[in-house]
Amino acid sequence: MKKIQFGASNLLELSRKKVPKFCNSIIIFYGNQLRRRISKIFCVLPGNGLSSKKMFFRFLKSLPDEDKFGGQALGTYNKQICFENYSSEPIFRDYFKKWFNSQELYWENNCNRLIKRWIKDHAELVKIFQKDFKDVFGHVQKKLSNSCCIVSVTITM
Repeated sequence: MKKIQFGASNLLELSRKKVPKFCNSIIIFYGNQLRRRISKIFCVLPGNGLSSKKMFFRFLKSLPDEDKFGGQALGTYNKQICFENYSSEPIFRDYFKKWFNSQELYWENNCNRLIKRWIKDHAELVKIFQKDFKDVFGHVQKKLSNSCCIVSVTITM
């Protein structure tokens, strides 16, 4: 099977047109793609309208200098290193991407350290997302209960 990328607008259009195979999927949008859930097959990651990279940039920037995010395990990694080439918030998407990519190596596999730290400070947003995801999963599962299909999950950027 070939890999094909669809943007948020394409996925929304497929949903509006009620494409059968598509209607049995779960689509997860980043927080900057949609502000709220608009369909029973869509979820929106927390982000308050921001891209994940911009959200994490602002989150880390807002931490106090003495915060233990860097911790002993990361050696000398700290806020100063995190933002050494980005003293102010980047304006363009590509700059956030460049900053994010330059920091990933400090955050463990798949940014695990960063995500866990963000979750710790945003438990309520995580609960809302979990509830939404559970509702969407239940909806798709119910539709498929009489058939032998696999639910697919897609996360769009």
